[in-house]
Parts: sequence; structure tokens; C-alpha cells
Amino acid sequence: MTNKLPVSDVVSVDVNLSPRAAAIRNFGTGNILGSTDVLAPGEGARLYSTIDDVAADFGTDDPEYKAAQVYFSQSPRPGAVYISRWASTATAAVLNGGVLAEDARDALDYTDVTDGSMTIAIDGTDVDVSGVDLSGVTNMNMVATAIGAQLNTDGEVRWNATIGRFEVQAASTGSDSSIGYASPGSTGTDLSSLFRLDSDTASQPIPGVDEEDLEQAVLRQLDVNDWYGLYVASHEDADDDQMLNVASL
Repeated sequence: MTNKLPVSDVVSVDVNLSPRAAAIRNFGTGNILGSTDVLAPGEGARLYSTIDDVAADFGTDDPEYKAAQVYFSQSPRPGAVYISRWASTATAAVLNGGVLAEDARDALDYTDVTDGSMTIAIDGTDVDVSGVDLSGVTNMNMVATAIGAQLNTDGEVRWNATIGRFEVQAASTGSDSSIGYASPGSTGTDLSSLFRLDSDTASQPIPGVDEEDLEQAVLRQLDVNDWYGLYVASHEDADDDQMLNVASL
């Protein structure tokens, strides 16, 4: 005959089925919404930990920088802040190239390129870039200018020295403005891979957007669930109706 002992004599178990609390926004992180042409609206928001980090992207006269300066001056000091973009005017499509290694940022390393080429789609049309001569460049801005000159009126190329990458921007603006990855041209030295503008290394292309009001910009930011307070720091002043509409969201 087998003796059966009650389990309560061996181990004591308490089961507590408490519901999990709903996730809340981070009370320690704010979001500065501005219109300076640094971030693209489709990029979302960038997280900054110090005012020096903000200064690396924004000028000291930009309203986003001034707002961040006040934000980080609080006591106790906040740990981070988001900065996001309000498209107060229509924006252009942008392709942000991959970040070049530190030892690949010397323009003199590219002076042997005299036949640079690539193809990039802008607004649905393949634009052929060919015959780029870098033999006379002395800095990376000159490299960007030499490539951009071959885009004619379709767009421009910028060198972002802060991040260390090339950025191609369409000349068009609004929701019809589009851009694709760069690919090798039919002949010549391939600039798409050399400067990390191809699909393997560049960031996802960011399409242009139409002009939006403040409420539309804030609604886009509500998808970023890691901030609590919103601060509007823009070159353009929002009218009272816009501010009231945002306050009611």
C-alpha cells in the first residue's frame, strides 16, 4: 500500500495572478520638435545624451540647440532628449551614405580617380553620373561638389563632416520627391561602393514629404513611445489654434 502525502506538507506555493501594468512613457525623456533642416521627417527622432552631442548636429543659433541647452540645464539633469523634425515646408528625398572609416576621409586618397561614375534613381528616373575627376580635390567638400556637378539640376551631394558620410538630396520636394540607392555606372571607377552609397552600405532612402501643420508633425511623433514631454522649438511660430489642437492630443 502506497502512502500519499498532501503536497502542502512538502512545499508551500502561493499563486498570485496580478495583471501586468501597461507600459508608460519615459518621464525622464523629452522630445524637442523643430524645423531646422538637419533631420529628415521620415527619419523619426534622434536621441542625444549631452548638449555637446546636439552641437555636433545643430548650430548654436538653431532653436533646437537653444531648447536642448535649457533642457540639459535642469537640476537634476535629464539623461537624454529626443530631437525630431517638423516639415513646416515641403522636404526633399535624401539618401544618407554609409559612414566612412576615419582613414577613408582624406580627399587626397581619391585624387587618382579621374573617371568616377555611378547611377542613381531620382524621382523615378535613372541619373547617370560619369567622368567625375577628383585629381584636383583637396578636401571632402570638393569631392561632394565634383560628384554633385554631374547630377545637373536633379539633385546635390553634400559631405557631412560631423558624421563622416556623403548625402545625396533630390532637387524636388514634397511627396513626389524620391531617391534610390546608387549603383555602378556602365564604365569607370565605381563611386557607389567607394563612397558607401549603394544598397549594401547606405541607409534606407528617405522620401520627401509635403508641408505639414504642427498637429500632423506631433501625430507622427506619437509613434515614438519613449518620450513624455514635447517642446516645440522652431524657426516658425505656430498659431494659437495649432497649439490648442496639439494640447488636446
